[in-house]
Amino acid sequence: MQDKVGIYPKNYHEDEGSRVEGERYAGIVIKDHKVLLIHRIKDGFEYYVFPGGHRRQEETREACVLREITEETSLKVQNPKLVFEFKDHHNQGTDFYYLCECDSCGKPKLVGEEKIRNCEENFYEPMWVELSKISELNILPLFAKEWLARNIHLLNLSQSGAPILPKKKSKAPLFCIGLPRKR
Repeated sequence: MQDKVGIYPKNYHEDEGSRVEGERYAGIVIKDHKVLLIHRIKDGFEYYVFPGGHRRQEETREACVLREITEETSLKVQNPKLVFEFKDHHNQGTDFYYLCECDSCGKPKLVGEEKIRNCEENFYEPMWVELSKISELNILPLFAKEWLARNIHLLNLSQSGAPILPKKKSKAPLFCIGLPRKR
């Protein structure tokens, strides 16, 4: 397969024509008292994000989360549960965060579009980060970092450091937060 680096524009997305606008879906994956994050350096600005992205018109929200995590980290996760949504009235969008299980997750590696676009000015690196270190990192968006820091004790971590997820399916998030509406 031909190396695609440099062939596509910086903001290229393979699914550009079928993306649902105004929504972002992200996965929170915790294992061994570590959380899965993407380390980013973009135009000199360093930060971390939860793996995720836009939903395609033909896919469910849950399928989107599973696909995005696999595309960005090569890890296979399952059983996504909506834990909170964030309505950003300033940007007119909604972010949906799902807690996912990962029974046999190893070392994540960069794959997909992010691998194609990965360069010094637009750096991506998926990694496991100790939960005890999240307060020290620039995790964006800030509301997601704050949610995890405030609610980690509610996730009912097992002895292995992975959350014990409820068996019952529900479309309602466990939490709903948002910025005040502009006046």
